[in-house]
Amino acid sequence: MAKTLAEGLKSASVDWTTLHTKYNPLLNLVRELIGIIPNCDPILEIWQPGFRTYNLLVPNMFNLPNTLFGSKSFKASMGLAMYASSKAACAYCTAHTCSFALRRGARAEAIAGLRTAKEQAVVTLAEKLAQIPSSLTIADVEAVRQYFSPSETEWLVYSISMMGFLNKFMNAMG
Repeated sequence: MAKTLAEGLKSASVDWTTLHTKYNPLLNLVRELIGIIPNCDPILEIWQPGFRTYNLLVPNMFNLPNTLFGSKSFKASMGLAMYASSKAACAYCTAHTCSFALRRGARAEAIAGLRTAKEQAVVTLAEKLAQIPSSLTIADVEAVRQYFSPSETEWLVYSISMMGFLNKFMNAMG
């Protein structure tokens, strides 16, 4: 019997050569963003609408390309939010979001827990939204609003929410 869902689906997964033939530009973009191509891709491609939906959701919920070219301060905050939401849920995603955050300008000290008030507001938002059920309070939202516009706050929530899905999916895949 398979120990993980991924192990059970392995025989049906799509090989990397086929994925690269069909999606090479997309896969290279993902590698540039997070440093690797996620090993869930061959499994997601079993159901092609699922793979395509995943590849539409991720860049949209992460506000790409703005997260690549926009304000350095906001990119760093968004990366820190993604990291903090993953840290409690998925070691696989935590590694990639740590890399993503650092590549976007997050301070190593913030990743290590030595945070400014702004960074702590972001981490609190992410951690509390990542909990099931969410323990986010109005005070937590107000703390974030001291540093971010309504639009930026919304993008932080979108990125945290996307990581929530990815964290659960990667855990389910083993």
